[in-house]
Amino acid sequence: MSSEDQVDSSPAKGLNLTDEELLTILREGAEEVFMMLGAVGELVEDEETDADSELTPAAAMADIAYEVMVEFTGPLGGVVVMRCQESCANNITRGMLMMEESEPVGQADIHDALGECTNMLGGFFKRKALDPQGTFRLGIPKIAEYVASDTASVQGSLIYELSDSRASVEVWLDKQS
Repeated sequence: MSSEDQVDSSPAKGLNLTDEELLTILREGAEEVFMMLGAVGELVEDEETDADSELTPAAAMADIAYEVMVEFTGPLGGVVVMRCQESCANNITRGMLMMEESEPVGQADIHDALGECTNMLGGFFKRKALDPQGTFRLGIPKIAEYVASDTASVQGSLIYELSDSRASVEVWLDKQS
C-alpha cells in the first residue's frame, strides 16, 4: 500500500477537522461560556506549558476537584470535558447563580452550575463542530472521577486562568468510532 493509499484513522479525521480547527472551536465555546458567566477566563499560553517550563499541563491543573463530562453520540462519539479546581468551581457557581462573593456555595449548587456550564460548552461544540458533520446527540452532564482510558483520544485541551484558579476544557474522541 502506498502512502497515498493509507487512510488517516485519527479520530479528528472522522469530523473532517484538523486538531487546530477543533481547538479553535473549543476556544470560541469556552470564551462564550465564560463571558455569559461574567468571568474573564485568560487562556494559559502554550509556551507556558511546554516541557522546558515548570508549569506543565499536569502542574497547571493540579488539585482538580471536579471533572464534568457531556457525552456526544453520532457518526463519531466522545465527550466534552471541563475540569476545575475547588476555588474555580466556587467562582463559576457564584457567577452562574449571581451570588455575592461572601455567600457560601453548596455542593448541590456547584454540581448544577458546573453541569450547566459543561452542557453549554457541549452545545456550542455540537453546533459548530459536530452537526455540520452529521446528526449528533448530547447526553446529560455527569460529574465523575477522572479515569484514564485508552479507548479515548484527547483531541484538544485548553487551560484557563479564572481569577485565582484554573479550569480546563477538553474534547475526547472515541478511537473506535
